Amino acid sequence: MVVYPEVSFLYVLILLSVFLGASYRMPRAWINLSCCGASVSIGLLTLVGDSPLQIPAATTAQQLVAGACCAALLAQGVVLSKINSDRVLLLRSLDQQMAGTLAQIEQLANFDELTRLPNRRNVLRTLDDELARSARDGSALTVARLGLDHFKAINETRGHLAGDGMLQAFAAAVQAHRRGTDAFGRLSGAEFLLILPTSSIHDARLTMEHLRNAVATTLLNDATPDLHFTFSFGLATWQAGDTAEALLTRADNALHGVPHAGRDCFHAG
Repeated sequence: MVVYPEVSFLYVLILLSVFLGASYRMPRAWINLSCCGASVSIGLLTLVGDSPLQIPAATTAQQLVAGACCAALLAQGVVLSKINSDRVLLLRSLDQQMAGTLAQIEQLANFDELTRLPNRRNVLRTLDDELARSARDGSALTVARLGLDHFKAINETRGHLAGDGMLQAFAAAVQAHRRGTDAFGRLSGAEFLLILPTSSIHDARLTMEHLRNAVATTLLNDATPDLHFTFSFGLATWQAGDTAEALLTRADNALHGVPHAGRDCFHAG
């Protein structure tokens, strides 16, 4: 622009074309900084220079060439704008798909597919947190291992679909009637775990008896009363130095002592 002011107009068009092309790849901050710097420089040169920036229009040929250059630059801007717009839409769509996929992965990793309850790993992680809190402040903690009575026999005589429906109905009933502070999850098969924070063995027994009555009433009023069933549970309360494995083992031993005393009852370990 300083040495050959006659081609200043064409030079500016070429510079703008370069910026338009760069906008497809450069970060927005770099584009803004470069455009500001170029605009200030061109503005200063046009204001203080001997030959201000002008569109050549002395002849018809110059007018046609100048118009063609402007039209080409405008077309380039439209094309690149369309490309950038499509690119943004594509990235937004991919982000939504990725978010949905991550949500599905998280759901499968932390929740049981059949009952929609926290799975074994998830509920045991909650148990570890509650054990740490009890060890920290000495608060009471009791766990209950729940087992559906005669589930194997029902599963074999009525089929796996009936068994799955039985598990789903039981899980939904317990979820609807458990206390808000308790955590409930599926361990495996027809065994579940209920974590009762700040509950002594006596408090837990009262809570579980209330829960059992509420669940039994719910299942009796269910749309499939022919699938009426009961559940038993084993209780174990936290003692200083207990690990999650030790606590669960005592609750499991208590639960497996239930068949010797009859179904629809509980043991404490």
